[in-house]
Amino acid sequence: RGVLIPLLDNQESVAAGEMIAELYVKENNFKAAEEVYSRLADRSKKPESIERLAQVRYMLAEGYLKEGRLKEAAEKFNEAFSTRQGSAIGEASLIKLGYIEMRLRDYGGMDSTIERLSRTYPGSNLANGFIVEAGKWLKDLKPVTAAKYFEKASINAGDAKDARALA
Repeated sequence: RGVLIPLLDNQESVAAGEMIAELYVKENNFKAAEEVYSRLADRSKKPESIERLAQVRYMLAEGYLKEGRLKEAAEKFNEAFSTRQGSAIGEASLIKLGYIEMRLRDYGGMDSTIERLSRTYPGSNLANGFIVEAGKWLKDLKPVTAAKYFEKASINAGDAKDARALA
């Protein structure tokens, strides 16, 4: 398979590349699958390849998270978001990234992640729920930041019914 990867430079080889990448996924070799899908996404610009690349990066990040490799997991979740901003996988990636930043007490990172969540997924109950949870987690440690998060979630929620759902 390693010999076949350079052949992906040919536009007609996209289908073969996808089969190779999926074989890597089935083997739980997400790093190799990421390499193949990254090439496919760069070459073909097919939305399906780009989406799958984000999914593979998410799976790779999940593996790092299970191994306790938090910084590597955070990097991959960030890459998954960057690959498919605005998608469900992008939203899930940012939320996972936020949880890692909470565990690492990376307050600057949390601010950045919450800002990206708010900007990219403003009406999302999932994103707003995380923002409220981060606020609750910070209310004794950093009360001003917590209040800022609660306010952001409230503004993002829009109507009163959505805001009540966040409580």
